[in-house]
Amino acid sequence: MQKLFKSVSLLLAVVSLATTGYAKDIIIYHTSDTHGHYFSRPDKNGAEFGGFARLESFLQKAPHTFILLDSGDFSNGSHEANSSKGAYSIYLMNNAGKTSKNFRKAGYAALTIGNHDTDGGDKGLKAILGSFKGDILASNISGFAVPSNSIKKSAIYDVDGVKVGVIGVAMNGVGAERMQVIAPREEALLTEIQKLKEKQADVLVVLAHDSMMETGVSEDKKTVLLPQLKNYEGFADVDLFLGGHAHKQFIKPIEENNAPAPWIVESGSYVEGLTQIIIHKDDVTGKVTIGSPEYIELYTPEDPQVKKYLDLIRKTSLDKTVYAFVPNRIPKYPEASEDRAPARARMMAEEMYQQIKEKEAGLDLAAYSLNSTRSDLNAGPLTGRDLADLVPYSEHAGTFDITGNHLKRAVKESIEYDKNFGCFSVYGYSENVRISFTCGKDGKDVQIKQMTINGEEVKNNKIYRMAMLTHLPRGFYEGKPFEVLPQNIPDDGSVIKHYRDATSSALLFGIVEKLPQTDGMSIFLAPADVQITQLDRNTPAGK
Repeated sequence: MQKLFKSVSLLLAVVSLATTGYAKDIIIYHTSDTHGHYFSRPDKNGAEFGGFARLESFLQKAPHTFILLDSGDFSNGSHEANSSKGAYSIYLMNNAGKTSKNFRKAGYAALTIGNHDTDGGDKGLKAILGSFKGDILASNISGFAVPSNSIKKSAIYDVDGVKVGVIGVAMNGVGAERMQVIAPREEALLTEIQKLKEKQADVLVVLAHDSMMETGVSEDKKTVLLPQLKNYEGFADVDLFLGGHAHKQFIKPIEENNAPAPWIVESGSYVEGLTQIIIHKDDVTGKVTIGSPEYIELYTPEDPQVKKYLDLIRKTSLDKTVYAFVPNRIPKYPEASEDRAPARARMMAEEMYQQIKEKEAGLDLAAYSLNSTRSDLNAGPLTGRDLADLVPYSEHAGTFDITGNHLKRAVKESIEYDKNFGCFSVYGYSENVRISFTCGKDGKDVQIKQMTINGEEVKNNKIYRMAMLTHLPRGFYEGKPFEVLPQNIPDDGSVIKHYRDATSSALLFGIVEKLPQTDGMSIFLAPADVQITQLDRNTPAGK
């Protein structure tokens, strides 16, 4: 009887071990392109959502142990982020999740570097990354040392017994002039994947500032990483590609050659939400399965501790109403109208032209990229923050020489097509420039019919002095048609002359400062599609 009792007890112990240790779930939370959008804001229906205070309260309720990963572009893109040179971003990322009982370790476990994280140059990037308490992952960067920290190609995290291996892939940016950021190569990624497999990683993740999308985005946003890896024999070893850069919310499983392959995940932007990936590990068999990733918008209440910090750093003067009213939402890109060059980009180009012409008498023209205005204007009273969000990055202006032939070719190449309203320019030019063009069906056969500067026809062989944000003549992104200095050549100032006080945000505030004053009230007169409807001191605009 005693022997039987021992046998039964042993069996029960084994069963108990198997059942209590059978399943282990952990979570990876992913964000990207936060761009200094620390605060909540209204959605299209007026309900408040997003921001780090709501992120914190969401993490408090996480059902399993988790880690946080970010795909870059965290340090630049709002007035508060720019004025603190990214320091506020790092503080919030270091402390995210600290009130949750299921947090592996306070703060983001890892981030990679986005193109806008270099906007402050190498020196600025070193300063903010030196304060980051997690890992900086970038397998494709060399020649860049971070004080009090280091850049790693990959890292492995033990999250409640589940080993998560993460490989970082950074993106080149306009301020990365003294560090080498190369395009990701399959040989380098293979080396890191093999390294993590040898360390017995249960889950393999590629954390990249790359859009991962092959369709549904503009040419400059399409993935550079996935096409070269799809035929690589270790492609299926990766479980998750966590991307960014395109500001899209996108989740899709990939299958290649009828074999299971990674999920690709993009988590939108501006801390409007995050992606949750639940990973299940069977402790008996060791088998790991990954649940379908889920994007979650942040409508949770705001955490009071984080809200208190955000209230301290917020520049409240930007939240005051400017005495102007937007009658209908104005989209970033033009809609059906006769104006094929957007008013906001023209306004910025003219301000750049006027500011720099005071210092450089030989300036012929200026152009401002529509893509450098970053947001729509929602209907309703206009605030200073609405204006600041239009051009959120502190990008420098500069001047350079361009031939008339190159200029006309670049203008032609930068005309885009939308199926809803046809062709339009992605640039606004200073007021002394006139351009007329035609294009055929589906945006084909674009022809520049006439282009004049100060009333004179542009001559093919003449050299013109032009002003733009400096990343454009260096060929970055939408600036490729205007490229006069290739991305991989250091800029010593001999080709592009920098005007460091003429940043995109300074241009905007230069416009605001010139606005007419009526009885102590600022009146916003431009762009043309913003109407003045209310000038009563005691009544908020638009009421």
